[in-house]
Amino acid sequence: MTISRDADPVPPVLSFRWSGHADGIPLVLGNSLGTDTRLWFDQVEALAHRYRVLRFDYPGHGGNPVQGADTIEGIAAHLARQLLAEGVTRFHYCGLSMGGAVGMALAAAYPERLMSLVLSNTAAQFGPEDFWTERIRTAEHEGMAALAPARAGIVRAAWHISRHRLF
Repeated sequence: MTISRDADPVPPVLSFRWSGHADGIPLVLGNSLGTDTRLWFDQVEALAHRYRVLRFDYPGHGGNPVQGADTIEGIAAHLARQLLAEGVTRFHYCGLSMGGAVGMALAAAYPERLMSLVLSNTAAQFGPEDFWTERIRTAEHEGMAALAPARAGIVRAAWHISRHRLF
């Protein structure tokens, strides 16, 4: 199978973390902005018996340098190429927030490669450009810790749900 997109002039750094059986059905998990592959720890434990689970970190996440693709489509294209280089031609994809946007870009550009697509808490467009420009500026000048208070409620809610087994 050939990927029709041209290679990025500077490919983004997407670090891959595989779990599960080597011969399992490939399942790719795309996390949200500002998180890394640890977001999926509990899900991987539950899924690894059946799937070959791939988690990946975006450029600037999980210790990766900030370089390469600066668009969702660019990240999706690089992910598709990197998966193909590892022999993965078809796969299931589950994306949360920004990971969902990457999933939509994969579905638009490579529909024949997706076995299924799960999108959660995502959008085709994330708010006005000035909102994201300000968040990027904050992260660059003050670090990701400056953005943490906005995420604290999400983390507390997730902890509460898991502790009390609400789902």
